[in-house]
Amino acid sequence: MGQVRTEDIRNIAVCGHGTSGKTSLIEAFLFKAGVTSRAGKAAGDSTVCDYEPDEKERTVNSAVCHLEWEGNWFNFIDTPGAPDFIGDTIGALAAVECVVICIDATAGVKVNTRRAWELAAERGLPLVIAINRLDMDNANWEENVVTIKELFGGKCTPFALPDAAGPGFSKISTLLDSADADEEIKSALIEAIVEADDDLMNKYLESEEISPEKMGGAISKALLGGSLIPMFPVCAAKDIGVKELLDFLASYAPSPATEFARVLHEHGKEEEIPFAPAADGPFRGQVFKIKMDDFTGKISFIRVLSGTLKPASNFQVDRLNKPVKYGPIYNIQGKEMSKPLDEAVAGQIVVVSKVEDLDVSDTLANDRRLSFDRIDFPQPMYSRAVRPKERKDEARISESLEKLASEDQTFKIRRDQQTNELVVSGNSELHLRIMLERLKNRYKVEVSQSAPKIPYQETITRKAFAKYRHKKQTGGRGQFAEVHLRLEPMPLDGEENFQFINEIRSAAIPTQYIPAVEKGVINIMKEGVVAGCQVVKVATAVYDGKHHEVDSSEAAFLVATRNAFRIAFKEGKPVLLEPIVDIAITVPTSMVGDIMGDLSRRRGRITAQDSKGPFQIVQAKVPLAEVQEYATELTSITGDEGSFTMEFSHYDSVPGNIQQDVIARYEASRSKEAE
Repeated sequence: MGQVRTEDIRNIAVCGHGTSGKTSLIEAFLFKAGVTSRAGKAAGDSTVCDYEPDEKERTVNSAVCHLEWEGNWFNFIDTPGAPDFIGDTIGALAAVECVVICIDATAGVKVNTRRAWELAAERGLPLVIAINRLDMDNANWEENVVTIKELFGGKCTPFALPDAAGPGFSKISTLLDSADADEEIKSALIEAIVEADDDLMNKYLESEEISPEKMGGAISKALLGGSLIPMFPVCAAKDIGVKELLDFLASYAPSPATEFARVLHEHGKEEEIPFAPAADGPFRGQVFKIKMDDFTGKISFIRVLSGTLKPASNFQVDRLNKPVKYGPIYNIQGKEMSKPLDEAVAGQIVVVSKVEDLDVSDTLANDRRLSFDRIDFPQPMYSRAVRPKERKDEARISESLEKLASEDQTFKIRRDQQTNELVVSGNSELHLRIMLERLKNRYKVEVSQSAPKIPYQETITRKAFAKYRHKKQTGGRGQFAEVHLRLEPMPLDGEENFQFINEIRSAAIPTQYIPAVEKGVINIMKEGVVAGCQVVKVATAVYDGKHHEVDSSEAAFLVATRNAFRIAFKEGKPVLLEPIVDIAITVPTSMVGDIMGDLSRRRGRITAQDSKGPFQIVQAKVPLAEVQEYATELTSITGDEGSFTMEFSHYDSVPGNIQQDVIARYEASRSKEAE
């Protein structure tokens, strides 16, 4: 194929649950188009899309590949099949105009099928359904069609029919070309098509004949408008239905010239800029994926949204206030990069390498700082505290984790300021296990892990007073300081966590030692008193004290202050505060009772409940300590049918029995350290 034209490009993401045969379907497309000499079969076999060492059992990364078919240039993106790796699917959907949802004919619609469907629908992307593995013994075409219609609506309509289901499946026939197709099924398809065109709808209702050309144009409009979601029977492994599906996508899937709703802003200005994907306009692009390669370095995947991208130049990056230099641009086939390209036109998906400044969601332009809406990734909900097993790795663990985080937008790292732990977060136990295996295999850093410490806080509930005299004589210059403190609780819902008040009105404590008193208060509040947790919401006043002209020093006042604070704090009826989170759990309606009962056992308080199709969304406030492992536990409760989001709400008092346990564990750990 010569110069690629925007109107001839088809960008398509293939999504679905694991085992649905997404990778096998793309491999069948590549084989049919003559790109490969044999069709790869599945993860664990030799395939173009599953090339990472950790993809022997499942697809965990998106992969881009391309082929030419009937005068069209196809970019297919194979997406992960497990909800644990949904980040790569979200990135892929930002780079395409159409989505093929792959469904296993033996297993039906699974949780990641629904998740991918919802994400595609949110972006307004046309959908095509491939019911794959229809040759298996327990495959049932009719049951899958009924289930899909019940879950996703009547717009889901067979576009082709199989000659059989099970081992006898050998061919498919498209309904519009079949003279002896079931009239009811065929009529439903035609009605879904003509619904997108008022003129054709009138002709259809008046029983007028509609030409194939006009019907074809209406199919594209119906697909784009969502009135038609066609279903195809397929067996990728045996090359049944593959050509028909590829022909359909070539003829009717929208090209990048189609205007999808994209919001464009100019840096420093509030108004939106009109955007159309013009092939001859100025260059506009967006990074939708980052990959770290052992040999090539950082690889940035760019979707050219408008204009033409030329190699070896500079582009403006919305996030940065400087031009960024890049080198050659390439097509990519799985992990293999093509020869350098002369240019990439609107609609193409290309990569650049070794451009360290680029991140996922960055908007690129050749003339000014512009930005499309950033790609919205969910916050990861499963966290572990990690530490290197070997001391030599302490200096490079953060850098290595940052590289992994640049590839996966749902893998986050942070240093907890209260517990001083390095915490990594992902979508599930499986997700984090894979990421930490990559840390070991790629960067040779092994870690031990544990549940993160809950960032409890300490405070008091009543006013308290204390004084402490620090006096020490060692033969030379001694140490002397006496400090009188008053502690008072502050409002829990206030913005301030700390107040220091100097009420010394005499020379009891000279002015030069007051900063040492304040520093002593701040230090002991950071360390905690009863459970080793940060002290908050306490106002501290120094109102009296004593000093010695020779033996007083800043160090002596630091010691006296810490001890006075500790005594007063224990007299102030201390309590622990725990973080409370807002949690929203989406589950099938039949499981709502189980979820509510489980939340009650976790000290949760239901705040709202809402419906979303066949699902219910249960919202609650619950202590973080009770849902640290919820990503794994929800999977167990719902059989992988549920999902949830969670964000910090506020701090609240810990019940007495739990407070006693936390303090007891802290004292036991102190005793063990002392030994």
